[in-house]
Amino acid sequence: MKETVTSKQVNGKEYKTITTEYLYDGYQFNLTAEVDAVQTHNAQEAIKSAWGIDVDVAADGTLTLHQ
Repeated sequence: MKETVTSKQVNGKEYKTITTEYLYDGYQFNLTAEVDAVQTHNAQEAIKSAWGIDVDVAADGTLTLHQ
């Protein structure tokens, strides 16, 4: 990390600018996400139809895979 302080006088007042540079400045990353969902109404059948897997659906919406 490197900090640079610059000062400037404007109308008799001093203004400071602090610039911080990090080793990772200029780096970037990209994130790609693919999301798939099914309806909550008749969720057990909807999941079987859409994804071909058997699940149990609890009253609170929690899914459990059949093993």
